[in-house]
Amino acid sequence: MRLPGESGAGALGVAFPPRDESFRFRQELETVYRTGLQRAETSSYVDAEGDLVWTQEYLRYRVNGCGHAEAAARTLAQIDGAGIAPVCGDTPPGVVSFPPRDESYRFRLQLEAQYRDQLRRPPSPTSLRLYPSSPRSTSRALSKPEGRCANPPIKRGFRSPMFAMSSNRSPRCCKARWTGAR
Repeated sequence: MRLPGESGAGALGVAFPPRDESFRFRQELETVYRTGLQRAETSSYVDAEGDLVWTQEYLRYRVNGCGHAEAAARTLAQIDGAGIAPVCGDTPPGVVSFPPRDESYRFRLQLEAQYRDQLRRPPSPTSLRLYPSSPRSTSRALSKPEGRCANPPIKRGFRSPMFAMSSNRSPRCCKARWTGAR
């Protein structure tokens, strides 16, 4: 049996990077945000490893045929101890598209609530802004029209989907997403 977040394709479809690579990337990203961008520290109930493991698991379900609600339910059920549910379908041939960012963002909110309310985890420090910083920007993030700053599709075998999700956007989107500019 393969655990969530471990690399490998086959029965699980699209290969995701191994946990240790994802965790190193997350640590480097934290350093960039803290020292390079001088972001103030904030907190999250989801620790860095949980964020990586469960976000990758949600994305694994999504790229293998599950809709948002089904992927979120299967992932959150795993956290509750239900075991690894099968994916919803076969991986589509050729290019695999990631879900729209508003749905990934909604899953992240559900994950935060699960860790806070059911697992009763204490907040962990982070320099990453996991959410928009105000109700106005939250509303804006959830209402972006499909196709604007959309996540680019990736080709099967691409080494790290995490990098694909954060690159190849238009300059305006990159500026708004990564520097906090409007």
